[in-house]
Amino acid sequence: MEHPSSLKSHSVLARFAFIGLFLLLGVLLFWQSLFFDLTLLDDQVWIFDKHWLLKDFTKMKDIFLNPDLVSAVFYRPVLSLSFMLDAQLYGQNLLGYHLTNILIHVLNSGLLFIFFLRLNFTKEQSLWASLIFLAHPALTQAVVWIPGRTDSLLAIFVLLSLLCWLDFLQSNRWGMFLLQNLFFVLALFTKETAVVVPLFYVLLLLVVAVPRAALQRLHFYFGAWGVLLISWLVIRSLVLGHGLGVPLAQALPKSLLNLPSLITYLGKVFFPFNLSPFPLLQDLHPWYGLAAFTVLVVLWKRSPQKRRRVMMLGLLWYLLFLLPSLFISFVDHEYRLYLPIIGILLFLFETDLVKKILQFENLKYLLMSVSVVGLAVLTFQYSQNYQGPFSFWKDAVEHSPHCALAHKNLGVVYYLKSDYPAAIDEYQKALQLNDQEPMVYNNLGLIYAAANQVELAEQAYQNEIKLNPEYASAHFNLGLLYFRENKIEQAIASLQKAVAIDPYLFQAYYQLASIYHRNGQPDQAKQCVEKLALWGQPIPEELKIYLLERGVEGKGQ
Repeated sequence: MEHPSSLKSHSVLARFAFIGLFLLLGVLLFWQSLFFDLTLLDDQVWIFDKHWLLKDFTKMKDIFLNPDLVSAVFYRPVLSLSFMLDAQLYGQNLLGYHLTNILIHVLNSGLLFIFFLRLNFTKEQSLWASLIFLAHPALTQAVVWIPGRTDSLLAIFVLLSLLCWLDFLQSNRWGMFLLQNLFFVLALFTKETAVVVPLFYVLLLLVVAVPRAALQRLHFYFGAWGVLLISWLVIRSLVLGHGLGVPLAQALPKSLLNLPSLITYLGKVFFPFNLSPFPLLQDLHPWYGLAAFTVLVVLWKRSPQKRRRVMMLGLLWYLLFLLPSLFISFVDHEYRLYLPIIGILLFLFETDLVKKILQFENLKYLLMSVSVVGLAVLTFQYSQNYQGPFSFWKDAVEHSPHCALAHKNLGVVYYLKSDYPAAIDEYQKALQLNDQEPMVYNNLGLIYAAANQVELAEQAYQNEIKLNPEYASAHFNLGLLYFRENKIEQAIASLQKAVAIDPYLFQAYYQLASIYHRNGQPDQAKQCVEKLALWGQPIPEELKIYLLERGVEGKGQ
């Protein structure tokens, strides 16, 4: 009989072996993403546009006092803090941001392994489920697209919170209860989807053995979770300035239109062959989803009653973690499957089919390996579409030809390549699909301005402002156009409108300061310089000299 200390050492070594396995496989699967370029889908905002803010830890309070840096309808300070930490570690080196995403995904795979064990799945079941999660193609976007960490970071806090809750129920250690609620709060401040987590605290009571003493304190637990949810809602409302961030009149119709996505997303879990950065319903094959739904029904009917409790937990997990995204989302993304897919894995690994496969000693490891390797190959191939802006948006247009956003941004890539005819063609396709698509007219204006077609450029900017009056860049570009045409008063008016909409549009302050400089208006130039200095922006030497010559001090780097 082995000594207890020897058994303990074996347990520790086993844990390190599993950690090493997940890390090795995760790096092998996603190493190529370390060298990927930007996709120009929000990643440039986090890494370059907002770097002036994220590089400075003293501005952490601004993260908590303002909406999301990409979309003002969200409040996600913990997500922003993750990018702030990356900015300290890596600056603007993309490799570091990609490495963080890979490590988050690897950590989630390990946490999922532990979570399955805590739900009394065997080590083989837990390992197989975790490796499928690690390698599944539908989760590629959450790993190789830098902003996709929204859901993978959320998953860390959700899984940690649920693990602490399970530990508390068994051990009655109040430190675990405090940790469970801490991770719940972190999840809430990462993404709004976390509002459904307390439902799973309750549902887990139905599938694990719980001491009677723990059940007698349910009213206390509900009270604690209620206080946390209300506090989060109040803080969020104060920061956003209005209710839930997304107007209810827009969210309700959109959520109804999104309901078929419950089936199409299911199809991506079982048949991950029709993947796309922007999966629109009209561009998807419905048969994948219907076939997946049929598989679930058959597996449900063929499983004994005693196993259906965990299987129902899995179905509810899939639905409840996906529904909030359908309610607040105006664009579909595959990374939203990151948490819901865990529910499908819970369902599958509780079925008779999986349990029978694992009874075949000589065959089970072959089937496990084939399934994981097959998924990994698909993931490795699919991730290459994210290696740069052209491959990303080209793939988006090919797989989602009805997506106006995809055509618009492919047009941007062509514009950056100076292929203006191709860019105009994509912009026109975008307008044909959606004549209200934001930023298309603004982008057309840039092309006309570059071709010195002033009247067409002005009309395009005006069309953009009519459709999208709060789009600061359109006012800025119109101001530049007016300045080129020596329409100084109109240029100043447009540029002032731009900074009124976006106080952090530094290019507009530079342009205004330059105009005031040329017009001999030092006081107005000083105001612009002070705005730039306030945010640590460098001041051109000519402006410093100009202000000093007139007895006006212009501070800045």
